[in-house]
Amino acid sequence: MLATFSLLAATFVDILDEGWEENQLDFPPIMLLAFGIGALNTSFVKDGEVSVPLSYVTGTLVKMGQGIERHIAGGNLSDWLGYFLLFQRSQQQQQRT
Repeated sequence: MLATFSLLAATFVDILDEGWEENQLDFPPIMLLAFGIGALNTSFVKDGEVSVPLSYVTGTLVKMGQGIERHIAGGNLSDWLGYFLLFQRSQQQQQRT
């Protein structure tokens, strides 16, 4: 529900800001949408880990973000580095296709 609301709010903000003629999306609607997707990902957290990643890329990014949080709180570099490398590799493969 929150993701749907965020998408509707982003659409509304973009239409109010630029109308129907502008094809580019500005920063505020993107932030609203990112908030909604982040909220949707956190709804699947169980024992501090994402139990059901919503997609390969967003699931990897969420786990990387959680690992960075653990690293800042006194954890190890390995808490997030593996997810970063996995995401980096997926981006490189996507660029080749």
